Amino acid sequence: MTGWAKRLFLRASALLLTREDILAFSARRGEALTEAQADAIMASTGGWPAAAALCVEAGGVTGEMDELLYRLFWARMEARQRTALLYLSLFDCVTPSMLDALLPVGVLPPEERDDFFRRVPLVRQDALRGRYYPHELLLRFLRARLDEAEEETRRRIYGRAGQWYRDNDATRAAVDCFPGRGRRGILSCRLVGLITERFGDVSYTELAAAVLRRCPEEVQRRYPLSLLRLCYALVRRLRFRRICTANGAGAGTAAGEAAFGRMGAAGRAGVLPDLDRMDAAYARAEALMTRPSGCLSRKSRSFSGARPCGIFFTQSRGR
Repeated sequence: MTGWAKRLFLRASALLLTREDILAFSARRGEALTEAQADAIMASTGGWPAAAALCVEAGGVTGEMDELLYRLFWARMEARQRTALLYLSLFDCVTPSMLDALLPVGVLPPEERDDFFRRVPLVRQDALRGRYYPHELLLRFLRARLDEAEEETRRRIYGRAGQWYRDNDATRAAVDCFPGRGRRGILSCRLVGLITERFGDVSYTELAAAVLRRCPEEVQRRYPLSLLRLCYALVRRLRFRRICTANGAGAGTAAGEAAFGRMGAAGRAGVLPDLDRMDAAYARAEALMTRPSGCLSRKSRSFSGARPCGIFFTQSRGR
């Protein structure tokens, strides 16, 4: 390609629909909307494509998005179909294997799934890969319905989602899903790389302290490695606070939290370092770096145009 390439910058406002866009879309969908109905959809949705499409599918009915989803979609579904969507509300991508693992038997039989997801609004289907992608608007609506469900239903749905995340090495999401920070479920996870994470308003170290304080002894014996990792998180946090105090940076300050984030790099590597050996190694390194040089001194000869005399010195390996 020769010459200057042209660039086109798109902003969010450029993607909004106009009244003419809504009328053209409704015509392609076979919905004969009037200009007054298109104006009402524009006023209700601001031209947001996902919301406008839902109004068109409802025959021009307008309202708040959650209200529209509830009246035109949720209230018309069977109870078992609503249950299926609640089980899937904690995932932004759904595959057939996930459906088999997450849904109770009989809730959504395999032969009904394709037709069901075609009728659910705000779900994009990747037919080639057999995946379904619910829109963020739909997920927000479904999670609000999940918050309104009975306590036992919520615990069951969050627990099954946590198991799926755990079995697929998504530890962060698994710990966040287990109901009431369930101690048995959390200890069953591979607790690596979480030292700087937060779960809502709770830090990982606070979560570790709560699990260790309340976990029954028989559960602790079943997951000894996870127990050691939780203990390590508490020891490491305590040592970090001591370092911050010694250097004048509080553990809750921005500088202190940034330092703690850097300390979390080793935890993300999936290893549990030996803190005593690390301290000893750093102490030796500090002594070598701060003592006077054994090779060069102020009396070393130098003159203009000559190479630094330090390049003529060699050291044996490890010294």
